[in-house]
Amino acid sequence: FVRLAGETGKPRSCWKDEFNRKLYSTFERDMARSYIDPTVSFQEFVREAQQIAMINKRVSERRAAERQPKPKSSKPVANRGSTKTLSTKPAADPGKKLTRDEVRTLYEAGRCFTCREKGHVSKECPQKGDKPVPRMADPDREARIAELQDRWAGPAEVSSSATTNRDKEVRFEGLIDSEN
Repeated sequence: FVRLAGETGKPRSCWKDEFNRKLYSTFERDMARSYIDPTVSFQEFVREAQQIAMINKRVSERRAAERQPKPKSSKPVANRGSTKTLSTKPAADPGKKLTRDEVRTLYEAGRCFTCREKGHVSKECPQKGDKPVPRMADPDREARIAELQDRWAGPAEVSSSATTNRDKEVRFEGLIDSEN
């Protein structure tokens, strides 16, 4: 890109705009913050794009590897044709995580991961003591959302030239639920 940009004769101050226009849409989303920041130089912008490209490459390679079918054992399986029976009692240690094989077996059988019974999923399990409150029914969350809408949709509190990213971050403290 740098070689081609130099050949066009455009000034270096335009390179960041040109480079951003040429990015894939996935990079464009990831690079939006750096693009609008006037303190980020072209070199920093390119370095960040390279880092994001490297991360995206690793993620896509990992996902491709996960999609590859696992090699099956050539060893014959005993009791072919019979089905496994699962105990309907809950796991001995409810805090213990299920193994991949357990998850796969329960999923294929259409059973709950908590009580191992059919007819519902883990988040709706009747044996689970703590039923989660639906997000939209959380009054505190709704109040925080309303406050944010009032703050950002209403008249500006501070002139845009005096507002920095740090000021905006400070205003969000205590308003965003980090658990959800």
